[in-house]
Amino acid sequence: MAQAFLALVRALARKVSRIGALNGLGQPVLKLVSPGVPDFYQGTELWSLSLVDPDNRRDVDYATRRRELQGLEPWLDRAAGHGPLGPEELQPLLEHWQDGRIKLLVTAGGLWARRAMPQLFGAGAYVALDTDGRHDDHLIACARDAGDGGDAVIAVVPRLAAALERGTGALGVPADAWDDTYVLLPASLAPGQWRSLITGAELTPHDVGRGRHGVLVRDLLADCPVAALLRASSATSA
Repeated sequence: MAQAFLALVRALARKVSRIGALNGLGQPVLKLVSPGVPDFYQGTELWSLSLVDPDNRRDVDYATRRRELQGLEPWLDRAAGHGPLGPEELQPLLEHWQDGRIKLLVTAGGLWARRAMPQLFGAGAYVALDTDGRHDDHLIACARDAGDGGDAVIAVVPRLAAALERGTGALGVPADAWDDTYVLLPASLAPGQWRSLITGAELTPHDVGRGRHGVLVRDLLADCPVAALLRASSATSA
């Protein structure tokens, strides 16, 4: 009886930890794109399992964070505009998501963009994005737009992912689980080509019917569980 109970607890812990990790990836993306100054508590660059004071006042292992960040430089260099990461290159970070490197990559990529484009992130208009399709209620999507068809950034993260996440393998909702779900873009954000700040992959919005433009989520989140897309004008592109 005890062994059966422990097996159930372990299975629940594995499921909860994966959903928690997806939420933990989505939080920095939204924090980086939303208006205001993103507040990163020291030590949360990787997973943080602290609860409340004084538990979260423990010493931060900066040496480990420096080492892991240096190890991610090839990924960050590619995502910053020097060629896209292939799915096989990002896969190790998602398969070994427990080490927190995928969260560090997402955070560092977003901070690079904020430093490179201060006007966009400091003064760009906030735009709530609509979603449509079978699982449109499992998404949060928003954008910042500098206007005049120039610099802009889009954030898309899953919500209530337990219904879609399959509980095994690499972290994330499988691409085919999104079915026909897509993110709609207003006319000001539809033109141009967008580049992922995480993978460096490029996406172009397309007509999704009734004169609307958007991006299918199965394409948007095919290689990473969360997305932050940048559209840079020629003057500020990396």
